[in-house]
Amino acid sequence: MSKESARQFVKRMQDDKGFAGEVEKLDNKVERATFIKKQGFEFTKEELTAVASELNAVDVVGGKCCGIRCESDCGTTDLIQ
Repeated sequence: MSKESARQFVKRMQDDKGFAGEVEKLDNKVERATFIKKQGFEFTKEELTAVASELNAVDVVGGKCCGIRCESDCGTTDLIQ
């Protein structure tokens, strides 16, 4: 797990609407976390939050997951089981 992986994930969510849509359409946190890991991303909630702060991506920390929807629904901040 790494901040670099979290950084790449945030950038991909922001830049690749197709990828973001795939993440969004998954039904629950477990499915989203599994999909995200299969895409090669591994990071903790803390790493994601730190990267979001560094990138000034307030949507990640402020309630939306990379501009998509609430991170409590998305599951991106719950990748550590």
